[in-house]
Parts: sequence; C-alpha cells; structure tokens
Amino acid sequence: MFVFTVGTVLFVGVRIVVDQAFPVLDANLLLLLGISNGIYVGAKAASGESPFRAAERLDLELKVLEEARKNAADDQDRRAAEIAEIDAKVAAAKAN
Repeated sequence: MFVFTVGTVLFVGVRIVVDQAFPVLDANLLLLLGISNGIYVGAKAASGESPFRAAERLDLELKVLEEARKNAADDQDRRAAEIAEIDAKVAAAKAN
C-alpha cells in the first residue's frame, strides 16, 4: 500500500509541476490503491484491539493514574503535617 501511495503521489506531483494540471489517473491504478487500502483496513480491523476498546483501556489507565496521583498528594500532605508536628516538638524541647 505504501509503495502504491508513494508512487502515485510522486506521479501526480511531477505531472502537476510539469503540466500545470492534475493528471488523469488510470482506473487500474485506482483499483490497486483501493485494494491495498482495503487490505490494510481489513488487517487493522482483524488484528485485535478496536479504537473503542483502546479508548476504554486508556480511560481506565487515566483513572488509575489520577487516583495514584491523589494518593501521593495525600501522602505528601500527611508527611508534611508529621514533619511540622516533629519540628514543633523539637522547638518545644529546645525551649525547655
């Protein structure tokens, strides 16, 4: 598919530059492009994960990561409070 597409792009590009007009494409070339693109799309569809399933998976991963980030922020706040409490105890011990 890639070879047919690149070849067609090059052909059309050269013809536009040389002739200053869009060239007439042969029906067989269009048929080959259609077949190769159809095979590509069919292989993608049959290969496994659909775009909807991928979106669901990514959404689930996002929720898990957001929850982990929230838990990490909560832990950080808790540790900061513990540090402040220890600092207050140290300051009180130094004052005595």
